[in-house]
Amino acid sequence: MGRRALAIFSFAHTFQFALAALPTEGWLIRPFHSPHELPYEVVRDIQRTPDGLKVWFATWGGGIACLEGTEWKTLTREDGLPSNSVRAILPDGDEGLWIGTDNGIAHYDGKTIARFLEASANGPPEDSVYCIRRMRNGEVWFGTALNHILSPVWNPSFSGHHSPREVTWRTVVGEDVIRGESVRDILETPEGEIWLALSMNGVARYDGRGWRHYGANDGLVVPIHSLARTRDGTLWAAGGFSACRFDGERWTSVPEAGQETMEVAEAGDGELFVGTLN
Repeated sequence: MGRRALAIFSFAHTFQFALAALPTEGWLIRPFHSPHELPYEVVRDIQRTPDGLKVWFATWGGGIACLEGTEWKTLTREDGLPSNSVRAILPDGDEGLWIGTDNGIAHYDGKTIARFLEASANGPPEDSVYCIRRMRNGEVWFGTALNHILSPVWNPSFSGHHSPREVTWRTVVGEDVIRGESVRDILETPEGEIWLALSMNGVARYDGRGWRHYGANDGLVVPIHSLARTRDGTLWAAGGFSACRFDGERWTSVPEAGQETMEVAEAGDGELFVGTLN
């Protein structure tokens, strides 16, 4: 039996994802501690590059860290990040990385960091980011803390250096759909539907014709933090004290986890993992 790997996030010094009934056989468990490896103990996102050689960690207070083999590298405000409080990251090829912080968007090309700030020329209308997703058409979408999903549009003369002078920011989804909330997650299905996790406003769904909102009256337990779709096509939402399953019309919550749920994901063998705050 091959070894299995699992990345466990920690959202605060005393909070971490809890996995119920996790079998120890076949698992290799190794903690990474700050400051010798991770720059900070609170990890908000983990992403691997397409070539599989690097793993990036977004920390809430220590910037970002990269593990390549056994070597660690960190990037902080001293290196050009707009903030050390990073919520989301997204690899851009094998060397590049999009970075979403509480106070600005950044792009790292493997050598330098370009910053995209709300207060700067050509800056985005909002720059506090909760999630970053690459869509099926290649666009990169940024879900923000208030009323926006943004996507960068590069000038025809784009040099590839991701300069703020070469970009304008398009609002893909605005206040009429997000309704004053933060966009915690974005999910695109193989059929082309778009699902948004909107914290206290529940979930919004675009089916190609228009948007529909689902909330507590539809069986959802709010706030909603993340979305996942399993291989059988079932949609799940993590929020409140349970995970909720969508049957095509209504949401049904599974037995309460006892803690606020933050993440839901399907393992390779079809098991469903739910991450909680404690």
